[in-house]
Parts: sequence; structure tokens; C-alpha cells
Amino acid sequence: MKKSEVSELIKAIAVFYQNSEFNKMDKERMLFSIDCWFACFYDTPKNIAFTALKSYVLKNVFPPTVSDLNREINEIKTPSAEKLTMEEGWGQVREGMQKFGYYRQDKFLESLSPVVREVVEILGIENLCTSENTIADRAHFFKMFESATKRRKEAKLIPESLRQKFKEISGENTKNIPKLLLKDFNDNNLTS
Repeated sequence: MKKSEVSELIKAIAVFYQNSEFNKMDKERMLFSIDCWFACFYDTPKNIAFTALKSYVLKNVFPPTVSDLNREINEIKTPSAEKLTMEEGWGQVREGMQKFGYYRQDKFLESLSPVVREVVEILGIENLCTSENTIADRAHFFKMFESATKRRKEAKLIPESLRQKFKEISGENTKNIPKLLLKDFNDNNLTS
């Protein structure tokens, strides 16, 4: 989004939420808020951001924070194939075990969605196929599936551009961190 579009987004939040802090700010603070929100959403397309805001507004009585809107954006951008329930994931495992067993592990893994594949690789295809305790396997799968899904969702909340900054920072001497962050602000025209 452009900075002017972020400004429109903030104005919309102020309209939807009359008690929002945006309605109480002086001009200087409002401009700084726009800069801060722009730093977080400059790589988000306008239509996705406004769709996320609409979705958020229809479900929540309090104004969104940057984090709230980011979660809503990621929910919109996540393909439905990645929104499996634990039961659907376990269904993929059971179907793979019946079709392929542990003799055709490559085909078994190919038949699974990415998050289910990750869990099955940890549990072990041979272990799952030869186990006599399906109830315990299912419980273990559910626990690991929940953890893997949560980890993947959290990872998606950090945009690729920011992950690259983390890599730059971790590769640099820690004394340079403030300079790198200031450089990021300057790169995004956030300073005057």
C-alpha cells in the first residue's frame, strides 16, 4: 500500500470505531501513526488490507491493532487447503496408510498436505503403519498437528521483508542494530 492508502485505512478505522485513539490525536501524532502503520503494511495490497479491515470490523467491537489486522490479512491470504482441521489431517494419514503403507513412503508423503506431511515425517510412516494403538497415534498426531499449525501461522505473521531484516541483523555486529533499524525507517521514508 501507499502511504496515502494507509491514511485511508486509518480514517476508516476512526469512522468504524468512534472511540478510537485515532479520533483523539493531534496532527503530528496522526502523521507518526500513519508512518508506523505504513512501515508494517507497505507490502500489503490495498484490496487485501481493506477486505481484512471489513472482516475484522464485522467481528470485533474494539478497533484493530497492527497485530489484529495482520492476523486478519494472513487469514485471508491462507489458501483453504492449508486450513485443515485435525480430523481432516488425520483422515489424510489414514487414507495414505491404506493406499500406500510404508512400502511406498514417497507416494504416501506426496499425498499429504504440507502440515500433515511435517507431522507424519516426525512420527514416522513405518511407526504409524505398524502401530497397534491407533487411538494413541491419533492423540499424538492431534497434539503435534496443533503445534505445527500454530507454528506455521505464527511464522506467516512476519512478512518476508522483515524476515530478511532479521537475517541482516543476526549477521551483523549487535552494535549496528540501531543503524540497521534506522536505515529501514529511512528506506521506507519514515523519518522527516
